[in-house]
Amino acid sequence: MKKNMAVIKGSTFDAVIYNKDNSFIMKNLNGREYILENEPVYNFNVLNTPKNDLLLFYKNKAGAAYISRVFSEGKGESRRLMPCSAFSSSFDCVFTQTNALNACFFYTLSSKEKNTKALYATDFSDDKGILIDTIIPMDGCDFYLVQGETPALIYKNKQKSLVLCVFGGKTLREQKTYILSQKSETISDISCLEEKGRFHICYISSQMGSSSIIYRQLSAEGLSSPRILATKKNLLSCLIFMSKNILFIFGTSKTSAFYTFSKDTGATFYPAAVYFKQLNVTSKAQYTFLQGETFKATEIFMDELSPLLISDFSDSKPETPPEFTSEDIIRLKAKIANFEKEINERNTQVTEMSKAVSDVQQQNSILMQQWKTRFETLEKDYNNLKEKFGEAQKSNEELKIQIRDFQSKKEEKEKSLSRLHQENTALKKAKSLLEEEIYRLNNNIEENM
Repeated sequence: MKKNMAVIKGSTFDAVIYNKDNSFIMKNLNGREYILENEPVYNFNVLNTPKNDLLLFYKNKAGAAYISRVFSEGKGESRRLMPCSAFSSSFDCVFTQTNALNACFFYTLSSKEKNTKALYATDFSDDKGILIDTIIPMDGCDFYLVQGETPALIYKNKQKSLVLCVFGGKTLREQKTYILSQKSETISDISCLEEKGRFHICYISSQMGSSSIIYRQLSAEGLSSPRILATKKNLLSCLIFMSKNILFIFGTSKTSAFYTFSKDTGATFYPAAVYFKQLNVTSKAQYTFLQGETFKATEIFMDELSPLLISDFSDSKPETPPEFTSEDIIRLKAKIANFEKEINERNTQVTEMSKAVSDVQQQNSILMQQWKTRFETLEKDYNNLKEKFGEAQKSNEELKIQIRDFQSKKEEKEKSLSRLHQENTALKKAKSLLEEEIYRLNNNIEENM
C-alpha cells in the first residue's frame, strides 16, 4: 500500500506529516498544523537517529534534496544536500543512519532493461554510488526500506524473486541477500520490523486465486522457512509490529481485519482471529517511534489522517474505560449473533459428519466381514486346487514314465517290423527265383519230349 504519510510517536510528541492543499505539512494530534514546504512532497522519510534526533529527508519537484530536524512545533532549518544522481535523477530515494553506517541513501535510477530500474546506495564516499541490483518496481514504491539498528532493503529482482538485502557491516559494500519468495508467487503487500538483531517479515502471497499471510524471520541462525499464518480471500494489506515484547501481525480484507501474535519472538503463533473492532484502513504511513515507546513498528495502518491500533496496544492506560458507541454495540451484537449462528451450523455439520462416519464404519464392518468370508472360501478353494495340482503333477510324472515305456516298446516293434519287412522282401525275391527255375525246368522237359 502507498505510504505518502509519516506518523511520529513519542511520549510528548505525536504528529502526522502529509500533503495538503499543495503544501507539505505536519499536524500534531492535537490538531495544530505547521507548513514544512509550500509545495507537495512525494519523496520523503522520517528517521530517528541513534542520538534520538528526528530527521526529515525530502526531495522537491525540482530534485533538490533537504534534511532538517523535526520538532513538535515544526521543523528546524533545512540543509540542502549537494546535487548528485541520488537526488536530481532518482525516482525513489530514502535516507537512513546507523552507528555503523552513519548517513547513507538508497535510490533508483532508470535502467536499460525494460520495466526495470537500477537500485543504488551511496554514503558519498563513492561519487558514482554502489549498484545493489537491477529491480522490478513494486506497487506504491520501487523498494522497501527497513529502518533499524541494521538497515535492510526488500525488493523484487529482475528474476521476479522477493529479496531481502541486509547491510550488516561498516560499509555499504558489506551486504548479504536472502530470497524470501520465488517468482511463482504474487506479492501484494509487505511489512517488516527489525528488533534486537532479528528481522521479522510478513507478506501477502497470492497463488491460484488464494491469498495467504506468510511469515519469515532472519536471525543469527539464518532465514526461517516460510510459515502460513492465515489464508483468506481478497487480502489487501498486512502489518507487523511489537508491543510489550509481543509480536503482532495484522491482515485486512475488504470485509474484516484479523490478527495473530507470538509471545516467543516468532517461534510460535496463536491461531488467527477476527479483530474485535472494525478497521477502516485507507492507507499505510511510515511510523517512527521515539525512545521509551513500547509500540514498535516501521509503518502503521491509517484511517485517513488517524493512526490505527496504536492506542489499543500502547502502555498508556486511559483514566476511564473506552466508551463504545451504539454502532459499536450493534456491530458487536451482530458479530456475536453471527458467531452463534456459525457455531450452531458447525455443530450441525459435526453431528451430520459423525452420523455419516458411523454409517460408513458400519458399512465398512459389513464389507470387511463379507470380504473375510470370501477370502476364507478362496483360501479353501486354493488349498484344494493346490492339492489336486499336486496329484495331477504326480499322475503326470507316472504318465510320462508310461509314455517313455510305450515309446521304447514302439521303437522295438518298429525294429521288428523292419526286420520282418526285409525278410518278406527276401522271401518274395526267392519265390520269384524258384518260379523262374520251375518255368525253365518245364520248358526243358517239353523240349526233351
